[in-house]
Amino acid sequence: MNRIDCVNMVEAAAPWDRITRLSGTHDTDGQRWSCTQTQCIAYIEQGYQFYVEQVPGQRLYLEVATTMFGRKYVRTMIDKETPDQLLRLAVA
Repeated sequence: MNRIDCVNMVEAAAPWDRITRLSGTHDTDGQRWSCTQTQCIAYIEQGYQFYVEQVPGQRLYLEVATTMFGRKYVRTMIDKETPDQLLRLAVA
């Protein structure tokens, strides 16, 4: 599993377009990693798991969502239309 602890963002009108990169650590060895949102989508679709832990012990797992325009993006499973939990993370 992969914990996400920060994101890179750009100015964009749509919230799902703001996140460009996600970064964090591997649970197995603590190594740092970073990937684009597009890469993260591909990894999730291949079965890899990513999560945010804003409250110790409470994991919010990521999923791939699709906008009404057909664009894929990542969000936590508790988010509705926008990736709110990811947008609250520290900016790298």
